[in-house]
Amino acid sequence: MEIERATGVPQPPCWCVSETFTPALLARLPEAARAAACICPACVKAALDAAR
Repeated sequence: MEIERATGVPQPPCWCVSETFTPALLARLPEAARAAACICPACVKAALDAAR
């Protein structure tokens, strides 16, 4: 999204738009980072594996 904002060139959707973020993973984010920070694919996978 940052590339599109900077260049005006449309970009494909980020990988994260099709992922499931567990409530436990999101709760680990500091309040100030919620809805602003990126979470890496490895952390998303680890949280999903732990939830299973």
